[in-house]
Amino acid sequence: MDELIKKEIKNLILTKYILFEPLYQKVAYEIKINLDENFGMAWHCIVGKSFGFEVSFEANCLLYVRVNDQIGVLIWKSDHS
Repeated sequence: MDELIKKEIKNLILTKYILFEPLYQKVAYEIKINLDENFGMAWHCIVGKSFGFEVSFEANCLLYVRVNDQIGVLIWKSDHS
């Protein structure tokens, strides 16, 4: 994933987290909608305190970050066809 896009997504995560925390489902939804609008379909987002994952994703289109060392945010893009 391009460093500029990573930075933009990390800023988006912090913004939505500040606005909607502790409503993690709302945080994930808002991030997903924003990414779909700005970077094309089909982005997915999971936000939570504890989860595992195994996903299929487009090359260079996966990002996992921690917010405040407590909340995990997984973002990935997959082929929507």
